[in-house]
Amino acid sequence: MKRNILRAAVAASLGLSGAAFAANVDVPFIGTVNNACTITNSSDGALVLTGTNTITSNPSDGGTRAIVSVACLGTGAISVASPVAGTGAAATLAVQSGYASSADVYNASTGGSVIANSSGTTSIGSTSSNYYPHMSASISGTIAPGTYNYTVAVTVTAE
Repeated sequence: MKRNILRAAVAASLGLSGAAFAANVDVPFIGTVNNACTITNSSDGALVLTGTNTITSNPSDGGTRAIVSVACLGTGAISVASPVAGTGAAATLAVQSGYASSADVYNASTGGSVIANSSGTTSIGSTSSNYYPHMSASISGTIAPGTYNYTVAVTVTAE
């Protein structure tokens, strides 16, 4: 104990303390946050026959638009490609006289406005939103009974 008191007295007389032996340094952290976008398919669309020659996902005809969830940090853009016919009935339809198909992306599941179609890319800004792809296909004649499957590519790009 006398030894500890002596050490403390010597340290105090020399102006030494535990804090005198401490040192610090500022450590900087630097990072860049880039524009980035993600897209996920939340729900498939459903096609219905309207009239005798058109299949569509238009809700006013009884179809259902698909749902994609988009998140963009920074500015983004969305585009949609023309529908690609799958196998079976859709492939057969695609070679019929007068075949035409189209795809659009809406900002609402029913009604709403077209924000993108297969003719270009549309800026969507920074967002975390659902968008609603729609497609239709038609021929000059009558569409035969069958299961029709298509793929529509929706692309989101960071700008």
